[in-house]
This record gives sequence, C-alpha cells and structure tokens, in this order.
Amino acid sequence: MCQNIVLKIVCLFLLNKCLSNNNWSRELNNGEFIPCWLVSQSGVDSKKSNKKEDSILNDFRTGVYNVMISTDVVQAGLDIPECSLVLRYDFVPDSIGTVQARVRARTVGCAYYLITTKDSQNYMKELDNRQCEQDLKEVLETWKGISSDLFKEQVMKKQTSLITEWNENLTKTSITETTMLKNIELIGDVLCRACGYLLGKLSQVRQHGQAYFINDHEFYNRIEEKVSSEPQEYLKTLVTGKALCGSKNCRTELGCIQVLKDYQKISPIYPLKCESIKIKLIEKETGKEQIILKKKWKKMPFTIPLLEIPCTQNNDDIFYDAFDILPSD
Repeated sequence: MCQNIVLKIVCLFLLNKCLSNNNWSRELNNGEFIPCWLVSQSGVDSKKSNKKEDSILNDFRTGVYNVMISTDVVQAGLDIPECSLVLRYDFVPDSIGTVQARVRARTVGCAYYLITTKDSQNYMKELDNRQCEQDLKEVLETWKGISSDLFKEQVMKKQTSLITEWNENLTKTSITETTMLKNIELIGDVLCRACGYLLGKLSQVRQHGQAYFINDHEFYNRIEEKVSSEPQEYLKTLVTGKALCGSKNCRTELGCIQVLKDYQKISPIYPLKCESIKIKLIEKETGKEQIILKKKWKKMPFTIPLLEIPCTQNNDDIFYDAFDILPSD
C-alpha cells in the first residue's frame, strides 16, 4: 500500500489515520475505516470546490468519515478537535510545521507519528524540530518564574541592545562603503543627459559653495551661452544667463552663467544642473564603465573636490568666459 503514496504531499491520518491521495481512500474503505481525502488548493489533485471541502470536513467532524487523507491544508490551519491520531508520511517541514501537525490530534490518548526511514534527512530534521520545541518549552517554563515587570525590563534591555548593535553595524558598513566610494579616483566623462554630448572630464569637476562646474577651458568651447537681458542678482552671485548644450541638435539647458561677486577674477563659472547631465565613471583597475544618473550632486557616490582659489593669480591662469566657435558635432 505504501507504494502508492505521493511523497511530496503532507500526509496526515486524522481522527484515526490520515495520509495521502485517493488511492488510499479506495484501499482503506474496508468497512472498519471510512476514508475521505482533502488536498490544498495548490495541490495537483485540488479539483474540489471550497463548498465540497467544507462538506467533507463537516462529515469528518461528525463521524461520517473516520480517516482523512490530506495535504498541508489540514496541518496549517483547520481546527479538527475530534482527531485522535496523526500520521505523517516521509515529509518534514520546519519546526512550526511539526507542531502544527501534532496538535491536530487533541483527544485523550491521542498520538502523532512520523513514518520515515531511520537516519534519513527527514528523520534528522524531525529530531531537530522536536529539540527546538523542547528548548522553547524550557524557556517558557523559565519565563513563568519571572515577574511581569522584570520580564518587560529584560525584553526592553535586550531590544535596546539589539537596536544599538544593529545601528553600529549599519554605521560601520555605511562608513566603509562610503569611504571606498568617496576615495575613488575620478576617471570618466561628464555628458549631456539628453543627447550624450561630451562636456568635459569628470576629473575637472569642482565644487564652490552650492555650485558644481567643470573647471576646464575646453568646457567653454563645448557649450552655447544664452545671455539674459536682465541679470538676476543674489547676495554673493550674479546670474547673467543660461548655459546650453553645445550640440547643435540638442541645446538642452545645462545650467546658468554665474558671476561670483567675491571672486570676479575667476568668473564667470557655469554651474551644471545635476538632472541635466550624466556621469560616465570608469573603474581604474578594470576599465569597467558605469553610467550614473542623479537629481542632486550631493547624491553622487563620490566626493567632488572643492575649487582651490589661490591668493594671487596670473591672468593667464584665469578661465574667462569664452565666446569661442563651437566645435563641429
């Protein structure tokens, strides 16, 4: 008879005996045993409607049937207090599943058995599950001897300890990852996000205050200026227009033209809107390329160097605004 059992199905004899599929129903139907069968909605034999399943369960509870052959649908959630015997055939889930299957049998003198090969994987797993359950029982017995206030205090203490440890590990991981990213050598290109036009080298990007710009004379030859008739004046800056993509087929607005009131000798600069550009980052060791798209410069996975402004400057070292002829696209 055991040859006909479907091994992957959770098998339970409920009330007296319960196991696998419809072949068992025919073989057990000898007068002494009156079997029925029930499978989960995901089972290969699950063709019965919920209404039919309810009818079978009701007949089983009232004694029409005394053997139910079922899958895990009965183990996991159905309450059948009339069950006196649970047999599971060669299938062991986790420790919760072991407990769920056994507690289906709750009458006086009830029993639970696992039918499997000794020293098999399922056999060893069942032993582990039962040991976990025993450990839990011992813990619960220990808790019974602890006052409610002391229990709450210990729980809060452990909770605080776990949260602190978790935060420390998270901080360490974050610092490590950030340090690795921040210290990478900036090799790559700054491109127009709209068309991919090359604007300059990533290594030439600098930060001054809230402005991020390419501090390279070649950059000024790769944009088109749109000077405003009415400059906008702010506390430390003067915005005199817009910087557009140098590609004739694009002309996307990249940022503004900005004069620094405190550093007019290095003005104007052309702060780039992060959402208008994309970064092609190249790993030094492997040459692997990575495209980075961010809405804010501060979200970049690396640090942009600050602009170094010397105390004295020669005019030859200053990058003035250049109304140069745009290179061909």
